[in-house]
Amino acid sequence: MQGENPAYMQVWQSLTQVQKKALKAVIEEQGRELLARAVLQRHGLAASSLQRALRSLDTLGLIREDESPEGVRYRLEDPFFAAWLSMAQRD
Repeated sequence: MQGENPAYMQVWQSLTQVQKKALKAVIEEQGRELLARAVLQRHGLAASSLQRALRSLDTLGLIREDESPEGVRYRLEDPFFAAWLSMAQRD
């Protein structure tokens, strides 16, 4: 990944492949409808794996679950990490 930030790289490298895919899904899908069939297929994830990954990412303090009238939405706790991930994925 280009634009390496040592702290973010350390976090990223500590994650499992499923957790990495889950984070990418949160960013690319803006945290909405992550368990929809099309979203799961697009990111190569099973619903149960994604749910476990989201729980573990929440426990790690990397994401949070927000509820609104439109439904559940996941967000990265650190908006700079989200920006770094988005930029790094383009490289």
